[in-house]
Amino acid sequence: EPLEAAARRELLEETGVRVDSIHPIGAYGDPGRDPRGWILSAPFYTFVSSDSVAPTGGDDAAEAAWRPVHRPGPLAFDHARILADALTRLRRDLYFTPVARPLLPSTFTSRRLHELYARLDPHVPPAALLVRRLADAGAIVPGRTAKCWKFTGGGRR
Repeated sequence: EPLEAAARRELLEETGVRVDSIHPIGAYGDPGRDPRGWILSAPFYTFVSSDSVAPTGGDDAAEAAWRPVHRPGPLAFDHARILADALTRLRRDLYFTPVARPLLPSTFTSRRLHELYARLDPHVPPAALLVRRLADAGAIVPGRTAKCWKFTGGGRR
């Protein structure tokens, strides 16, 4: 099956979380990264609201829970590197694509957008610059009411 379909299926089987949109992080296959043998991993990231989705363990995962990204607890093998790479990729994607769409309502203020981005990136620019950057990238457009914005379907990677 295609990688994205497999990643969505595994996420559902292991945590009970169903998502539509996922984003690739990279590929990991260095010899010795897993003591059980040579394993190739192609991880993805996605956004879901922890307020509306409760993960549950299943299949291979004995348990599933939300953890702060900066304090994830013990990680196996090279998963700390994968998490660091995911954060780097996510922070890059934030400024050029509408990846954060699931975390905001259909229209939002620049203040609300900035508050969200500040939680995801400690180096977020001021709100006016953030909005200009996202609009220039084609990731957001003005909403129907004054001072409101909405994500587009695109943006550039």
